[in-house]
Amino acid sequence: MVLEFSASNPGKICQPSWQNHRRHPVVFPAAVFAQLGAARESNLKAFLDARAPERASCGIDDPGLGVDLDLPIDYERAVAAFAPGDQFTSPAPS
Repeated sequence: MVLEFSASNPGKICQPSWQNHRRHPVVFPAAVFAQLGAARESNLKAFLDARAPERASCGIDDPGLGVDLDLPIDYERAVAAFAPGDQFTSPAPS
C-alpha cells in the first residue's frame, strides 16, 4: 500500500500511519533521499519533522505497524507473535 501511495504522490515523503501515529517504512523521493547524508538533524524523526510540508501520510489498518523493533528482544517478540496460526494483537503505538 505504501508503495502505491508513494507512486501517486511522487514528490512527497510518504509514510504509513496507524492509529494516527506515523510508522515505518518511509518512502523518499530521490531528491529528499539525497539530502539525508548532509542532514544537520540528529535523527530521522527530526529530519522528517523539518520537512513536514513535504510529507504525505497514508492511513493503514495493520497492527503490525505498531511493532517496534528497536532492540533484539523486540525482534524476538515480533517473530513469536507473528508465528503461523497465532493471532497477533499489537501494543498501542508509542
